Amino acid sequence: KPDRPEVQKLMAQLEKREEFITFLKNGDYESALLLDPNNPQALAMIEADIKVALDSDDYKAVRSLVNGLTTISIEVAEALAEKEGYLSLDGLTSMSVEVAEALAKRRLFLTLTLNGLTTISVEVAEALAKKEGYLYLNGLTSISVEVAEALGKYQGSLYLDGLTNPSVEVTAALDKYESDLVLDDLTNLSVEVAAMTFN
Repeated sequence: KPDRPEVQKLMAQLEKREEFITFLKNGDYESALLLDPNNPQALAMIEADIKVALDSDDYKAVRSLVNGLTTISIEVAEALAEKEGYLSLDGLTSMSVEVAEALAKRRLFLTLTLNGLTTISVEVAEALAKKEGYLYLNGLTSISVEVAEALGKYQGSLYLDGLTNPSVEVTAALDKYESDLVLDDLTNLSVEVAAMTFN
């Protein structure tokens, strides 16, 4: 019977699938990924279009295509790293060491924003610290001392506005190095942290 829960569930899944296919056919990848964020078919099509857009220097198309991505392949990261200027990958919610290393290989980025990352490993932090320019990691609300030490080696301008109340140990680790560190949203600091300066 059509009103049975399992039938209704199946019909809803089929409707979602049809809608997903329609989005793909129309090139509306962002909407397709909203329905199925990790669909390999959608991701492969987006990455193919990104490479085409990069080859033709269509940066407006590149920005639009990467906007909805929550993950990227090493190949796309390497292709993106070939271009100079501003690159926003704020949709990324996770990053492998390999992708971080690929993005850091070329130091032409004036700005790289990764504000969708809420946590990173020490290895990713070490890889990102090898690039130059402006690096935004405002999605990080807390970091370990080890990550702080790795990020503290970054030679450009590092934005960590998500750190509103870093510990004394994290602050000390960041303060060891001469990075241009920006922490605009500091609140409720301890006396020890407040006494530290960032250069």
